[in-house]
Amino acid sequence: MGQRREAGVQAWALPLADDASEYAELRSVFFADSAKRLRHMRELSADLGSTRPSEAGAVLEELLYEAHTLRGGAAVVGLTSVRDAAASLESLVTNGNGRVAVDDGVLDRALARVESLIETEDLAAGTGEPRLRPAPGMQTALVVHVDDDGACRALVARLLERRPNVRLASFGQGARAIRAVRAECPDLVFLDLRLPDMSGWAVLRALRSDPGTRHVPVVVLSGDRAGEVDVDLSPAPLTARLEKPFELADFLELVDRYCPGDTT
Repeated sequence: MGQRREAGVQAWALPLADDASEYAELRSVFFADSAKRLRHMRELSADLGSTRPSEAGAVLEELLYEAHTLRGGAAVVGLTSVRDAAASLESLVTNGNGRVAVDDGVLDRALARVESLIETEDLAAGTGEPRLRPAPGMQTALVVHVDDDGACRALVARLLERRPNVRLASFGQGARAIRAVRAECPDLVFLDLRLPDMSGWAVLRALRSDPGTRHVPVVVLSGDRAGEVDVDLSPAPLTARLEKPFELADFLELVDRYCPGDTT
């Protein structure tokens, strides 16, 4: 695959948009999603302050999940300052200092900084995801994308608009994705590792243990290596792995390899 560029995240994300309005639309998905996540994180922070230490682990894990997803979404749409602030928030929880951070007000200040950075972008938040431009009679391949991050789903939808031979099905939960893959047997699956109902590795195990889906190509598309475990994938190993932020050419190369068709 192509050599990874040293340019920043914005150089990676900008080529997706045909014009400024399309790029603003992609970002608006992130803004709408992040508003919900930040509200939830403030609720979790309040819960953590009153939770017994023996029960704090579950709340911290949920906080970590939301911070990680927020960071990934910001990286997808090229908001470097938001990405870095979310990474600091994630690190604050990962280091096991979440309870102390709540008591000292550090967590609330970190959340406020992320909120402030998003507001300063001065872009109107929108609703819904970008629409695919279907080409009836040409969509001969099926790609399944499993990721609960709305911005990343919108990014993949934008990319696959360049491949009229490909039909996209997106899922935010692992269990729903497993059922869909078993029912449809897609040509290619892109899989995030952190999902709200189960880990991406659990999804992969389920697909590899089923004779009907064992040989479906699966690409892990994630910026997270936390919790990575040894998974027995024989005789059908993991197809590939792309780390967020990924090279657009690398993504499309995998699509073209497993979903052949007219790419003009």
